[in-house]
Amino acid sequence: MMDTFLKSPQLYARVAGVCYLLIILLGIFGQIFVRGSLIVPGDIATTVNNLALSPMLWRLGIVGDIAMHLLDIPLMVILYLLLSPVHKPIALLALGFNLIQTAVLATNKLALIVPLIMLGAPEYVAAASTEQLNAQIQLLI
Repeated sequence: MMDTFLKSPQLYARVAGVCYLLIILLGIFGQIFVRGSLIVPGDIATTVNNLALSPMLWRLGIVGDIAMHLLDIPLMVILYLLLSPVHKPIALLALGFNLIQTAVLATNKLALIVPLIMLGAPEYVAAASTEQLNAQIQLLI
């Protein structure tokens, strides 16, 4: 792999650029089109109502976020390959920090699934008052 990389690092740099571009586009989609249209700052009751009415859009946002984290993996490898000839220990340190960051962010996405589970299960809705349910969902999102 290193021989192929040494022959054409520009190709790998272009692939990294495409990964970055896709990450940016997915991030804009998730923040503006999904969370921006469903989450109403300061009004959790409206936010919960929006989530209940558009669970597919919320799921699509979660899938987009996970796709961003999946695109981080080839990006990390390419950046390591590009930067390791310059200073291998720092490139390895950057790779390690990036792996930790991606693992934490991907795990955090699990919390975004819970509001849909809570809203979709009648036993959760019946077990708590509306205010309690709204507060729990606000904490999770």
